[in-house]
Amino acid sequence: MTDARRGATITAFEADVLCLTLERKTFSDHFSKHKLNVAYAKRAAVSAEASGHEDKGSAEEKKNTAKDPSKRRMVLEAIKVNMLFRNLTIEQQESIVDKMWLRDVKSGTKIITQGELGDTFYVVDAGEFDIFKDGKQVAHRAAGSSFGELALMYNAPRAATVQAKSNCTVWMVDRSTYRHLMTDTSVRRLKEIEAFLRTVQLFAPLTDAERSKIGEALEEANFPDNYQIVKQGDEGDTFFILKKGETVCTQQETPQSAPKEIKRYLAGEYFGERALIKNAPRAATITTVGPCAVYYMNRQAFTQLLGPLEEILKARADSYKLLQDEYKKRQEAAAARGEVLSDGAPASPRSAANASAAAAQSKTEEAPSHLDKNIKLSDLTVIGTLGMSIPSPSLPLSGARCPLPAPLNHLPFSFSLSVLPHRTPH
Repeated sequence: MTDARRGATITAFEADVLCLTLERKTFSDHFSKHKLNVAYAKRAAVSAEASGHEDKGSAEEKKNTAKDPSKRRMVLEAIKVNMLFRNLTIEQQESIVDKMWLRDVKSGTKIITQGELGDTFYVVDAGEFDIFKDGKQVAHRAAGSSFGELALMYNAPRAATVQAKSNCTVWMVDRSTYRHLMTDTSVRRLKEIEAFLRTVQLFAPLTDAERSKIGEALEEANFPDNYQIVKQGDEGDTFFILKKGETVCTQQETPQSAPKEIKRYLAGEYFGERALIKNAPRAATITTVGPCAVYYMNRQAFTQLLGPLEEILKARADSYKLLQDEYKKRQEAAAARGEVLSDGAPASPRSAANASAAAAQSKTEEAPSHLDKNIKLSDLTVIGTLGMSIPSPSLPLSGARCPLPAPLNHLPFSFSLSVLPHRTPH
């Protein structure tokens, strides 16, 4: 109808799904704006609320949400493995667990009836349930399992009957509570992401509206210690922003060589853009150093939303080669000193004081950046030697001699001053 991209993903929950399709031209011929507006009538019917026949519990029963740690873990695990909740954030999953209330179900009770409207999701706390479809038992549910999740998504007849095989207790939540939770947590999450993106230097050139669009496209993931988020050589289709924790970037020159540390990333830094920009395999491995949380987006969102930052991202991608070259230089310098770099750090048993002194000496030995490093000693001109006679103003500066100040003229040394030749700009 609007020539827009798909706004959601539709996944089949059953093994055998039959779909009727209609091409755009046929759809436009029958349901264009100047004809019957059937689409809106159907959509209103799907999203409309209905009370149904399921007992959702009294207001007093809904207050019974207290859970000891073991019960809370059990309900949370049941939610995590359920298809509907699998992609929710930890905060959203825990919010659902917090709102679920306990209900007793007597043996033989049909808690769900096939064909009736329902709006409640259940997690079995204790006891067992049998599931029947068209009068035939097709499944079984015990403590720690769940059922009825599709009723939280839309108003449709139940696909099967669920009957208590014994006296049971269940944790339950209805569609209204679920939708309020999702709305509240989604709005709060988006505000948190937008606030975080304002601290990321990459997104500084963007407007608030552009950052908001990026925030809507970002997903969140958590990784344990020593987990490889990105692996060198793999195909890359994801861009990452480190929300919390630290990661290390390592690279192997050959499959047989030991990984070498190139860089470390802290909260607010990003990685993974090179493979997306250059359509090349991952150039390095990113491993967590302790538990980490990241925001990420796929290739399609990256391409559509980060267009204004294309030049910045390309420059960043090109800088990775500079990091590799810098590491090689450090290796060569360490080898010249008889040391070996291991994971980017000196491996020789030197004290911190010696290491600091060596770094200071190395820094002083570097030529100032504004000088021409190709100047030879023969290009310099002697303008005077301290400790001899006072120069005459009429004498040319070259070759002049001047004494040390009186307090220093007893010291047993002399030295020459040299300046750059006139042909240089300095």
